[in-house]
Amino acid sequence: MARPFNFAALRGKLSLDQVQMAERMGISLEELLALEAAGEEAQRAHQLLAHMVSLEVAIERSQPGLASTTMREKIMAWYRLAAATPGSG
Repeated sequence: MARPFNFAALRGKLSLDQVQMAERMGISLEELLALEAAGEEAQRAHQLLAHMVSLEVAIERSQPGLASTTMREKIMAWYRLAAATPGSG
């Protein structure tokens, strides 16, 4: 079962204000405000975009823990798959 998604909580974890998050996501501030108000009802594409922003910020700040749990889990799953697949390097 998927975890509930919370845009504002992720944004807060990244120490980004709403304008910064909207810019990183490539959307308007109004769109971000609507997404934050929608909560779990936000479209999956927007949720995935927010997860990508968390990865980008984590890399920029050299703080792996800033990446969302979902993003860290996906990266580790990919790493395990690549390590177990000959010639995938």
